[in-house]
Amino acid sequence: MKKLLTLIFSLLFIFVLAGCNNKFDPFKSVISGDFIYTHLDSDEGHCRIIGLSEEGNRKEVVVFPSILDGYIVDGLGASWAYGKSSGEIIITNAKKIYFPSDYTLFVPLNLESNHNNEEIKVYIVEIDFINYYYYMDISQENIGWNNLFVTEIVFDIFYSEYNEDVMKLEKANVVYYVDDKPYFIDDCDGTLTNAIPPTPYKEGYEFIGWYKEQECLNKWDFENDIVPAKIYNNDGEYLYQETILYAKWEKLK
Repeated sequence: MKKLLTLIFSLLFIFVLAGCNNKFDPFKSVISGDFIYTHLDSDEGHCRIIGLSEEGNRKEVVVFPSILDGYIVDGLGASWAYGKSSGEIIITNAKKIYFPSDYTLFVPLNLESNHNNEEIKVYIVEIDFINYYYYMDISQENIGWNNLFVTEIVFDIFYSEYNEDVMKLEKANVVYYVDDKPYFIDDCDGTLTNAIPPTPYKEGYEFIGWYKEQECLNKWDFENDIVPAKIYNNDGEYLYQETILYAKWEKLK
């Protein structure tokens, strides 16, 4: 009986010790390029991004991926067994932030760079809008540390009375399609695109590239192809025109 009790106490001690060793990183985080991700609370083959690396936080343009180290990214933020959250995603330097359309975001974004009175643009496809190619212009006023929340690909300001002051939706003029759905957006004015979209994923297929026609005849050259300059009428009103690019796939054998 004494040996049994000793064994039980030894196992309990090992269990507690193991818990203490993990308490500083309950999410088993992995640093990969610009991002920190975890497998916790994700299906097999999927991961969640829980932060930006030092390298990622130095960049002025941040493009969130669809695939990271071979894992499908299914959103931002994670929760632990005892209700512990991975916490807000802190972005300290980015002026432009891009999301693909298949993201689900569970945690707030802390846009620290906004506190330096700098304008930030957030690009995201909102498939629930009638016109769903939008990016946000966010001014420097009234944005608090935790006021910008993102849930189910819907951006909203925590204090609704600030909406008109700090957030302005603009229709983007570059739209990337995966099959028949918008996947990624950008807004350009007679320049190269600002960002290259993250590689999309389609089970059973290999992504070949982005093309100018739905038939995928001419590939878009990100180093040389220019988005047309914006056109305005005599009253200074913007005459919207869009550039649409299409994903090409090759079926895996």
